[in-house]
Amino acid sequence: MKKIIRNTIVLAGILASASAFSADYPSKNIRLVVPFGAGGGTDSVGRTLANSAKDILGTNISVMNRTGGSGAVGMSYGAQQRGDGYTLTVVTREIASLPQMGLMQHTANDFKLIRMVNLDPAVVLVNKDSKFNNINDLIKEAKANPGKVKFASTAAPNFYLIALQKDQGIQLNAIPYNGSSEAIPSVLGGHTAVT
Repeated sequence: MKKIIRNTIVLAGILASASAFSADYPSKNIRLVVPFGAGGGTDSVGRTLANSAKDILGTNISVMNRTGGSGAVGMSYGAQQRGDGYTLTVVTREIASLPQMGLMQHTANDFKLIRMVNLDPAVVLVNKDSKFNNINDLIKEAKANPGKVKFASTAAPNFYLIALQKDQGIQLNAIPYNGSSEAIPSVLGGHTAVT
């Protein structure tokens, strides 16, 4: 969390510096497009950024969650807005994979990238009553029953899942969700086994 706050403050400083180019910026409220659901990790980063930058810029920054397509809907929406600094978009790592898969027409070139604001590690999450007590239990089950273990995917493709499957020679059943705010409750509710 400290890293998120530190990076948010740095980004807010960059935004404040950028506003020096136009003495009247901002003259109206700013929108921040978050391409995943409210309550998830990307949303938390976006809301922290909006709250921190608001104090520096002196105007409200409203968060707009536009979900769907593993981030494609929100990022595409952001790419189609005027480049006037009043609509900002949280761009996630899916900006690299979705265009290559033909799932999004926009690329990183359609954005003016300001700053990386978040870098987070992945963890493996299961229900407290899960039969998986560690990663080895999960891998053993996946090897014994290829494609049967349900993985709550926060995006498609899920880079963490791809890496795990490739490294361990396993196949999980990826069930797509609109971010961690949907994937985690799926695991906690027993609808999927792991995320």
